[in-house]
Amino acid sequence: MSDVIRPIELPESKSYGELMKGFFTLWRSLGDELAAVASETLELVRGPHWFQDLVAKRKEQKAPPFQGWHQDPRDLSIILGDYAREYDSPYRQVLSGTPASTAAAKKLQSTRNLWVHATEDPSAAELRDFVKLVVEFGKLENLSIAGRAVPLGKRLERLITGQYQGGRAPQSSAPPAAAAPPIPPASPTTDTPGESAPPPRPRIGGLWVGPIPPERYTRTRFGDVVDAEGKSVTSRVSGDVEERYRAWFAAHPLDDRVWIAEDGAVGGYVAGDARLLGWTEADPADEWARGFYTPHWYEVIAGRIVDIDTGASRDLPGVDIADGTILRVTTYGDLIALDDSGNGRVAVVTPATWFPGHLG
Repeated sequence: MSDVIRPIELPESKSYGELMKGFFTLWRSLGDELAAVASETLELVRGPHWFQDLVAKRKEQKAPPFQGWHQDPRDLSIILGDYAREYDSPYRQVLSGTPASTAAAKKLQSTRNLWVHATEDPSAAELRDFVKLVVEFGKLENLSIAGRAVPLGKRLERLITGQYQGGRAPQSSAPPAAAAPPIPPASPTTDTPGESAPPPRPRIGGLWVGPIPPERYTRTRFGDVVDAEGKSVTSRVSGDVEERYRAWFAAHPLDDRVWIAEDGAVGGYVAGDARLLGWTEADPADEWARGFYTPHWYEVIAGRIVDIDTGASRDLPGVDIADGTILRVTTYGDLIALDDSGNGRVAVVTPATWFPGHLG
């Protein structure tokens, strides 16, 4: 195994490719460092074949991260998964094994599963929060990643606030392309003049698609949502109006203001991006992770849901979930199970049935 620790690349924009570049180079760089630290210690304590012995043992136990054809000692999923889940993990002879450290490891691993398996595009704000987790874990374990990740966090802050607009586009030595042929006039249609179909909408929480309506609506201290003249929009909203309002504003849109498109899509600016916050009518039936993830992680232990940070627990919400499952909850109350094979909604919870204060 090479002891080279790969550099962390900084995104030039908030595009999917640039953010994933930052995410994966950060992930791999942390894996490189942990693998080097583990090898240096465990080769002395357990012998040169300690990793092969671990793989053989975990395969016999059918531990999920070890079931593939090839295991790499630099694979952070293996390192963090074994460290956080197994009390006899050799990584506990290298890392501290404190509750704060193992909790941070579980958060890192579950966030990786979310990024790798989720269908929606991640945001710069979500990557910034992941960087904070890495820095927190690095400080707990005296790793150099705690300092090496800082420039990535700063770059993301500048992208979110608009202070960084990206580097210059690379100069091409190719000759200029020929001008495109003129576009022929569109064929006549039977649509009513001035009308057009609404644009396709992303999932709730996704980047807004289409024009942004100019009118803004705010939430009053009495819980209503009104326009600039104080007129309520309640008559336009179906279902549980109070819960819809709560979910729209749970992401804390800029200036606590939203807009409403003609098709009922509700939007607002979140961390510098225009996002779909919800609908005035029923939500799409096929969505399984509506809204934004709250800053909480949970684990199922002995048939109860436990807050990883505080240790507070509560009963399962009427469903069976295997012990050891890591859970997140969205601002809409979608309870999501995160594991190495994928993510999925296992229940829908409400502020009244969930941990106090976790859903607003």
